[in-house]
Amino acid sequence: LKGLGRSGGVDGLMEAVREQRAPKGRRLALIDALGNSGEPRAATALARFLVKKGDRGLRDASIDALKRLGVETVPYLIPFLSSPQQNTIVGWALRQITGMNFSSKARLWDEWWKRRQSAREAQGG
Repeated sequence: LKGLGRSGGVDGLMEAVREQRAPKGRRLALIDALGNSGEPRAATALARFLVKKGDRGLRDASIDALKRLGVETVPYLIPFLSSPQQNTIVGWALRQITGMNFSSKARLWDEWWKRRQSAREAQGG
């Protein structure tokens, strides 16, 4: 992955982790690799394990990976807040990642993200 550049291997990892027939051990390794990738857009693949009913181990590994990826995952997680069936766990994950204490409403997170980006731009970075 390092040889492919920062985001070069992430697309392959994201595709591989979606493979339903992959053994759990392989999926856990893929989730871990996504968390170590440093690529925030990996959050779209990881979020699927938050909202999917089933294996808690995969969900917990995904939350850990999202935490390692950090606050830059927020814009990739906001779309998952649109469904009442998903917003509770995704909102909890966002609170874990950011330290912010908002409810699970997409509008609040989107506004926060925009304010944060504006403040970063104003500071020149």
